[in-house]
Amino acid sequence: MAQRLGARDMRPAVLRPLFEDNPSTQPPILASITADLAAIAQRDPACPDSLHARLNLKGFHALQTCRMAHHLWTAGRSEAAFALSSHAAGIFGIDIHPAARIGAGIMLDQGSGIVIGETAAVDDNVSILQNVTLGGTGKEHGDRHPKTRSGVMLGAGANILGNIEIGTMSKAAAGSVILQDVPAHCTVAGIPGRIVRCHLADSPPAFEMGQMLQRRPRTRHGVKRNNIVQMMRLPPCQIPRYHGITLIGWTSHLMNSPSKPLPPSQQATPAGTATMPVRGALASLSLSMLLPALGTSIANVALPDMARALHAPFQDVQWIVLAYLLAITALIVSVGRLGDMIGRRRLLLAGIALFAAASILCALAPTLWLLVAARALQGLGAAVMMALTMAFVGSTVPKARTGSAMGLLGTMSAVGTTLGPALGGLLIARFGWQAIFLVNVPLAGVALLLAWRYLPADRGGAHARRPVFDHRGTLLLALTLAAYALAMTLGRGHFGMRNAALLLAACVGGALFVRVELKAPAPLIRLAMLRAPVLSAGLATSMLVSTVMMSTLVVGPFYLSRGLCLGTAVTGMVLAAGPLVAAFCGVPSGWLVDRYGAQRMGGAGLCGAAAACLALSLLPASLGIPGYVAPIMLLTASYALFQAANNTAVMGDIVPDQRGLISGMLNLSRNLGLVTGASVMGAVFAAGAGDIAGARPAAMIRGMHATFAVASALILAALAIFALGRALAKPPTPSGDPA
Repeated sequence: MAQRLGARDMRPAVLRPLFEDNPSTQPPILASITADLAAIAQRDPACPDSLHARLNLKGFHALQTCRMAHHLWTAGRSEAAFALSSHAAGIFGIDIHPAARIGAGIMLDQGSGIVIGETAAVDDNVSILQNVTLGGTGKEHGDRHPKTRSGVMLGAGANILGNIEIGTMSKAAAGSVILQDVPAHCTVAGIPGRIVRCHLADSPPAFEMGQMLQRRPRTRHGVKRNNIVQMMRLPPCQIPRYHGITLIGWTSHLMNSPSKPLPPSQQATPAGTATMPVRGALASLSLSMLLPALGTSIANVALPDMARALHAPFQDVQWIVLAYLLAITALIVSVGRLGDMIGRRRLLLAGIALFAAASILCALAPTLWLLVAARALQGLGAAVMMALTMAFVGSTVPKARTGSAMGLLGTMSAVGTTLGPALGGLLIARFGWQAIFLVNVPLAGVALLLAWRYLPADRGGAHARRPVFDHRGTLLLALTLAAYALAMTLGRGHFGMRNAALLLAACVGGALFVRVELKAPAPLIRLAMLRAPVLSAGLATSMLVSTVMMSTLVVGPFYLSRGLCLGTAVTGMVLAAGPLVAAFCGVPSGWLVDRYGAQRMGGAGLCGAAAACLALSLLPASLGIPGYVAPIMLLTASYALFQAANNTAVMGDIVPDQRGLISGMLNLSRNLGLVTGASVMGAVFAAGAGDIAGARPAAMIRGMHATFAVASALILAALAIFALGRALAKPPTPSGDPA
């Protein structure tokens, strides 16, 4: 490859180290090359063996040059990346922007005239023929190029324009011009592209490489019978709709009437039309998000009963909650990365099964420490579910509905948090404390069945990319996060020597983790990807906003009961207002994100949160319950909007083989914010109120005002980080960028 690219201004001796070193230092690149060779051998009948591809096929050479240019781009060497990709375009006649995200198992047949724009994404196992364009529709900046999902075949001369999605295992016919989203398992042809065929999922077009739209004689009414049979076998909601008429209804009409032309519009499925597999997948993901939240909140109410039943002091019983939270915090990033490597569906099924089995062990535990160990196992299962749930959204939900899906998952998390105390109290009163664990078993069984039935199968097989798992980095990160979580939670609000030692251990562990990751051939977290402004800003703002949200749980009970002198029942009802608002606002927030964009709604959510915190820091106590509830409702609704927008923005720009890792990092940032908020914001409240045990109502009010004044500053800092990340994510388009 270095010899083929060599020229007067770019000599082979300079290029050769780049091609020699990158695969050895970046195992995923080498694995992608291997998968590309396997794809060519499988799909190209003119290629006798992999040696022929390595020596002679310019499409393969151009693709690997693109991978090297993309590596330079992600490492911050944009000028070198542009130089390499521009030079390759002149040699091979293929123009791929170095920022474009290309998966593994890609076949560029011949490759001449292929153009792929800056924000385009091509998932694994895609076949692209000559003169295909994945371009934009104008001079707009930002995310403006197509997203091609796995198993897709793009026929010769196809033009896919704009920020649209070509669904899994679809096919674009030769010469077609596609301007709208294409549903999964559909063939699109014409100018503009229209759906002409629906097919089943057992034969990916990328593997078939079929160029013919009709393989069997037509019926007397012009409709191919085998296509009708295939479509009849699909679930009814999976059949594309054209202006409200299902394809099954249309073909049935044709079979019983004289021949008529096709409907006036055969465009892709509208954004609001859900398919049965999508609904089933969302149901399984919703339960997978509900169960971990329920496992967190339902156990708190049972601590007194478990202390009496197990004859243990309350300080020891708290480890039932701590073990669960520590397992989630310490392992959520690692299991997310593991899902990317071995298959997310496989690992999620194992995680749900582990959560159910651990719940049974918790109910049967005869001693406290066996119960704590079972809770740690349950936390591991919860970490798997939390890390992989958001990762599945990108592969199961159309891009136009990603925000709605994220909002639904946020709603389910809020429902689990809200439902836990009430459900736990009812179960304990009637069946005993063991019932709070056994209730998870049927819910997990339903989630397992739905996930097995509807979630997409893991791709790859024998040629899947399997980089080496970073055991040292995983161990160091788990110990570091566990030390930090313990430093923030032990001591019940009093920061002593033990907390300081744990915090110091966390700092040392963090430094060692960075050093190990910089030297690891296949690191758990590639630190260079944190240079991406959307990702780094999303993680930072998520942690800051979660820290503020924890203030409501820390300060609220004291302010209501001691500052406003409310009774226990009234205090509980007022505290329930926030979670109820979160439960009802999740789905509408997702719809707003889909309608108006993640960046705009993320900023709106932060502005609303800042206004709410400012109001809580200034409003007088004379306003009573309404003066507290109204800002809290605004804060919670703004948080739901921000979470849906932030998760959509971060997960929308991630390559498929990193979705589990990034989802785990997002959940980790939220958990670290909650843990930090419980300690830091509690300390701020104590400093403002003085001695909490004997404080008067006026002191409680001062403490609440001080806490939310600090919260306002944190939200403003998050807003500044958000604005900076948004500005950095919009660099001016270079002149050489494919339109």
